[in-house]
Amino acid sequence: MDGLILQDWMLGQRLAALDTELDYWKDQTRTNRRFKRHHTQVEAFSQIILDLRDSIDPKHTAVQDASDAKERVRVVLALFRIWQFLRAKLVQRNDDSFRTFLWLADEYAWLCYKPLYDAGLKQPPLVFLNGGYSPFTLTRSEGFEAESVPHELLRSQSLQDAMASLPFPVIGVPWYQVRNLADLPVIGHEVGHSVEADLGLQTPILDAIDSAVTDNKDQWADWASEVFADIYGCLGCGAAFVDALARFLSSESADAGGDKYPPPALRLQLNVEVLRSLGDEAGAASIENEWGTSQPPPPQRDDLRKVADAVLDGVQVQGKPVRGLLPIDHSSVDELVTRMVKSDPIPQGTPMRVLVAAYSRVYGKTVRENTQQDVGAKLSRLDRLQRAMEGLLTPDTRSGEIQRPQSGKTRGRLSQMWKAELNA
Repeated sequence: MDGLILQDWMLGQRLAALDTELDYWKDQTRTNRRFKRHHTQVEAFSQIILDLRDSIDPKHTAVQDASDAKERVRVVLALFRIWQFLRAKLVQRNDDSFRTFLWLADEYAWLCYKPLYDAGLKQPPLVFLNGGYSPFTLTRSEGFEAESVPHELLRSQSLQDAMASLPFPVIGVPWYQVRNLADLPVIGHEVGHSVEADLGLQTPILDAIDSAVTDNKDQWADWASEVFADIYGCLGCGAAFVDALARFLSSESADAGGDKYPPPALRLQLNVEVLRSLGDEAGAASIENEWGTSQPPPPQRDDLRKVADAVLDGVQVQGKPVRGLLPIDHSSVDELVTRMVKSDPIPQGTPMRVLVAAYSRVYGKTVRENTQQDVGAKLSRLDRLQRAMEGLLTPDTRSGEIQRPQSGKTRGRLSQMWKAELNA
């Protein structure tokens, strides 16, 4: 072989390597219990890559010359690098030291996102470990980056924007959280960012907040996205989310937050008012007691409650106020916390979100009430809660999931966006 025939053959070999890689992971997610619950995510992501792959396959469009062949090879490498974004996160589940945490984190993220999935939106979220200081979610406004290779494809902002429209939410959490399930409730905040982006709720959120505040409207507008995400975190886990948030904020300076977040004290009190708006007065009072939150002056305090009410009632999903999107029985959480402190049995059938919330609350209570010398032994009582959570996991599917393929409309839109950039 020589000339264009050789170039055509070599391109086919490189495409076959891509096919082999994608087929391997599709098979793994069909047959390997470590990956089965990620099958629809792999199918959705790989199908977009295969659509792009077919556009450069010489079986469909003949190679024109050596320059055309080289450009197609560069596209093959670009597709491998796009795939590596997902592959690296799946591989984390192959590590025994990470697997249980990631299963539980995936499950909690799924339960927070499930109402949107049931309404026909994206595939379930994928959680991964990374070096970020705090959890984050990748949304349309913050595109993910494929493997960085200087002077190669996939370096433009427009492709990053296109790739941000993922077929499922992607949530990064710090590596060290693998030893601390008590921070799982914070994932609800990150799912809130995805809900805002996936449903295009920016304007309704801004309108709701603007109607509630009397002063500093521009500042509240800058905080709007984080306010909504905090409210969503409260919907997911109630006072446990606020407790976990307070632990994170406890290391922040009084003026932290800047343009993006409210100052820590104001942010914490806002979340307390969200709890009150949700009818969890006991949870709100316990956060104030445990963290010594200072009451803002009456006008500001009134604004906080008004903001909570306005977002919970004024922002709607599928024609219903977001207030009712993720119901949780706050009294069940409180009762389970008491049971754990007394070493009483965990009631059979306790829902996962109640277990997650109780775990975080017991952890916070134990850390605050014990010395450094005693706290390790006291935290061992959380092992029963962890076993109860693990007992609710199934390898094949998530709780209550009815698997469905990615919509052709979504697949076609993403394929066209990525193809346009690769051909630019």
